[in-house]
Amino acid sequence: MIYNGVFCFTPRPLQETFHAEAATENAALVARNLFTPRSLGIRVVRLITDQYFDGHLRNNFTFVLNIKCMIRDYYQRFRKFYAGPIGFIIDVALFAIITYTFHVLWWDLANVIKSFAAVSNTADWLAGQVFHTSLWINRNLLGMHITIEDPHTMWFSNGGYVSVVESCSGLKQFYQIIVLFVLFPGPWKHKLWFIPMSIAIMHGVNILRIVILSVVVLWKPQYWDFIHEWILRPGFYVVIFLLWVWWVERFRSERTKRMSERSEAQLIR
Repeated sequence: MIYNGVFCFTPRPLQETFHAEAATENAALVARNLFTPRSLGIRVVRLITDQYFDGHLRNNFTFVLNIKCMIRDYYQRFRKFYAGPIGFIIDVALFAIITYTFHVLWWDLANVIKSFAAVSNTADWLAGQVFHTSLWINRNLLGMHITIEDPHTMWFSNGGYVSVVESCSGLKQFYQIIVLFVLFPGPWKHKLWFIPMSIAIMHGVNILRIVILSVVVLWKPQYWDFIHEWILRPGFYVVIFLLWVWWVERFRSERTKRMSERSEAQLIR
């Protein structure tokens, strides 16, 4: 041992005695601290708390696993149900809900939406495109004698006219297509080309609508209101519905096939 910086040799029995006495003192100190009322209370509370939370967490973990298994089971059942013939009815209901909700929100928020300069400028630009394209078709392909008047009005030889205003731009239908196919289930890699293609189709349908109205106002002006309100305006939504049917029949069949293959693979496992 070292005493005052000088190494001193201590016999082994004496070292063991020193160690034994130190151990006895440490044990007595631990016993005094362990068996005081305060330490005993803390240990009992800690023991009860650990056991309670251990069991509580174990029960919660088991509960979460059961919920997860139940959700997975119901999801597998829904996939099999959706892959069947009733799945098309679910798609139709979803289409109706999205379309109705869009129209309700549009009617309530139309003034707010159109108050943005970007929206109003886009609508005016689209109306101009529809006007000039339909004017070119009427003059060069159908041989009509037309006098134009700003903003975007075509006057015909019989005194009738067709005006392409902001509501004729087709912007609302563009928004409807975007909302419908963004919210409706389907692969995004196909949505990226299907949505622009649908917008282009709707733009062409809108131009065709103005051309048809021009023919009607020139040859059968007495039917103009009926054709405009009850044939051509609903025709927009018929085209949107046909685009949706195309989407569902094209990509739902692929999705159904994949779901059936996954279900069969899980049954094999």
